[in-house]
Amino acid sequence: MLEVERRVDLDAALDAADLPATVWGGGGFASVTVEGEEAVVDRVVEVARGLGLEAHSRTRAPAALRIGNPRFGAVVVLAPPGVALVNSRGVRGSLRGSHGYWPDEPRMGALFVAAGRGVPAGTKLGEVHSLDVAPTVLALLGVPTPVWMEGRPLEAFQGLGSASKGSEAAVAGGGIR
Repeated sequence: MLEVERRVDLDAALDAADLPATVWGGGGFASVTVEGEEAVVDRVVEVARGLGLEAHSRTRAPAALRIGNPRFGAVVVLAPPGVALVNSRGVRGSLRGSHGYWPDEPRMGALFVAAGRGVPAGTKLGEVHSLDVAPTVLALLGVPTPVWMEGRPLEAFQGLGSASKGSEAAVAGGGIR
């Protein structure tokens, strides 16, 4: 979570611009569904950028965002650290912290702890990429990683699986991103 220093109501700004769009999500990331042609999509991007936000048409967004799936709206919007996307119709009370910012933002790191069969006691992992968590769990269970899944099993657990007797002790590592 990052401390919220400023709020931006993108939904209200799009309403004020008379754009047929709906904002889904909030905090550091939102998806915007749009009714209309590509010109409407471009105008939504323009309004969001005018508010100091990073905005992209889903079809032209950086690959690092991994938003090619149509479940995302026509536009994706990212707030800079410390800025939270809010919707005045849905936010009640104080918003003091938020998440959803770019994962390379150092303050977005979190604690990662692994424990159980196949986890060697006392292993220090350092920084862990969040995309590697699911493949690691699958490897520990002895289940093959699907070809479509991103990430890879953590090297510290290579060769281990559900048949391994390993320690029940926890492994605490560096941040997870």
